[in-house]
Amino acid sequence: MSSRLPMANAVPIARASATAPRRAGRVCRASITNLGCKVNQAEMDAVARALRAAGVEIVPAGVSVDLHVVNTCTVTAVADDKSRKAVRRARRTSPGAAVVVTGCSVEVGRAAFAALDPAAHLVANVEKDELLGEVERLLGVSLDAEAAGRGARPAGTLDGALPTLAGVEVAGATDERSRIDRTRAFVKVQDGCSFHCTYCIIPRARGAERSIAPDDVLADVRRAVGAGHREIVLTGINIGTYDGGWSDPGARGTHARSALTLAGLVRRILAETDMERIRLSSIEPQHVDDDLLDAWLSAGAGRCLPHVHLPLQSGDDGVLRRMGRRYDTAFYAGVVARVRAAFPQAAVHADLIVGFPTEDQAAWERSISFVRSLDLAGIHVFRYSERPGTPAARMSGQVPEPARRARAAEALAIAAAARRRFAAGTVGHERQVLFEQPHATGGWIGHAEDHVLVRSGPGPEGRPLAGQLARVAVVGLDPGDPERVLGRVLAAVPGPPAGHAPRTGEFPRHTLGPRSRCTASSPHAQRRSPVSADCLFCRIVAGEIPAAKVHEDELVVAIRDLNPQAPVHLLLMPREHIDSALDLTEADAAIAGRLLAAAATLARSEGVADGGYRLVINAGADGGQTVGHLHLHLLGGRRMQWPPG
Repeated sequence: MSSRLPMANAVPIARASATAPRRAGRVCRASITNLGCKVNQAEMDAVARALRAAGVEIVPAGVSVDLHVVNTCTVTAVADDKSRKAVRRARRTSPGAAVVVTGCSVEVGRAAFAALDPAAHLVANVEKDELLGEVERLLGVSLDAEAAGRGARPAGTLDGALPTLAGVEVAGATDERSRIDRTRAFVKVQDGCSFHCTYCIIPRARGAERSIAPDDVLADVRRAVGAGHREIVLTGINIGTYDGGWSDPGARGTHARSALTLAGLVRRILAETDMERIRLSSIEPQHVDDDLLDAWLSAGAGRCLPHVHLPLQSGDDGVLRRMGRRYDTAFYAGVVARVRAAFPQAAVHADLIVGFPTEDQAAWERSISFVRSLDLAGIHVFRYSERPGTPAARMSGQVPEPARRARAAEALAIAAAARRRFAAGTVGHERQVLFEQPHATGGWIGHAEDHVLVRSGPGPEGRPLAGQLARVAVVGLDPGDPERVLGRVLAAVPGPPAGHAPRTGEFPRHTLGPRSRCTASSPHAQRRSPVSADCLFCRIVAGEIPAAKVHEDELVVAIRDLNPQAPVHLLLMPREHIDSALDLTEADAAIAGRLLAAAATLARSEGVADGGYRLVINAGADGGQTVGHLHLHLLGGRRMQWPPG
């Protein structure tokens, strides 16, 4: 959909057909398709940072590119299928592109990908530490190690540990190629697993446990602080095995001794950085020991968040044994009790696999009864599917598919009730909320410390709240979503001295004042000044606030609305800042025309042109405008009423 002209600083590569070596050429665009876990996200964000630092534009999948990187997942057979489809789509969209395929699915099924796309460059997980070096060699350029998130390397190579920090952009990049997630960053601290649960292929795909050096983790956290993050999520494949570089094994997959424990790493982050909020990704129950709870509660009081995700997988001891899990239900319940003793308001979430082999009706009833007894804040439900290459796939007593589906439906209903119950318990209390995205009503959406989703009204005087941390009074359940609560903003939470957030207790001003033209305009015009913090859509255009972009050209950007009012609901906005349609002049004819032309193109690509669609511009306060940047709504996919409502 994009009609952007090639950039002056495009990076030379070797161009090719799908089956022949590339000849000398230049790359303007790359696309990254990422499937799977938060670790994959951290790894691919590192690749994106390095490419952007080299002047390569990162565009969404579906746009013709010169380079496409696909990071695959193999956690289930369905994930493998999605990974193969992603590679086919990449080649179909860009027949002449260099396609790099990496990740867990490549590790366990390399031959299938080689047959699927013989011209693709395959990088297995055991080689992923050299992925940036592979991309560098493929492009024939030297990428920027610092931009990727690690220290400098010898000239001409980036071989070495894959950078770990997700969501932090190279400093100084302020055009549309930038992406700075100002809410939270994912910091990878560990990779690999050797627990060999009988249903899981990940140990084969990721290899044994290995830890990122503590100083490298701390450097990543400092970069996150410097980029304006208020929260990080420490992530890994089996994060509780973090050992700082070496360890002696202990019981249940723990360490008897190690260079540095996860608790020690947390203490160093707290002592040596200004990060305000620290959250853990999923952690095995046996790794939640007293030392970690002490670090979380004592050293990290107010900064380490009362939210823990403990994979359960089954509430029946016999099934847990056959899964190869390293605990029983009594042990798991004890961990939950110790977490709640340390954090009475803690949100405990769990994973649950339903329909595992030998899970008969009696075992299922024991499992679901145990789950109910835990009074969890949330449950991720997975329906078991046979994963070729795992011991569970060879077990007798496979559960019929109809029974698996019925049990999944029952578990999902329990999970929804758990989220509603926990959310209701926050009503009448105060929370600190990190706001992330605007809501269609003009309010804002964010997560509280305990991961409860909160919707507030507009910020004070209409100021944007994205990336802001605020004290919020929880006043009730959201009628539009009973698993979400309504909040009233009380005051901003000042950030650390080095942070990007205001430190005066006030939010950035955002008003519909006299027309101004900010510098978030066409990169083709080579304007590179920082984006104004006063304009939400300018920050979206610049990439400071993540959004699902569906179109970009030199004049216009289009995104999907987060709270659609129709099956297709897109927002189109000019790159150049114009407060309102009320401020348009004849000099803006090219912009206005491009908005309408882009809307027509998008309506066709979204499949709503034949049946008709609606274009809406809200101009000024009386016209319902809530964001001070001209924008056009495209709505389609259902019959519209007139007058509206």
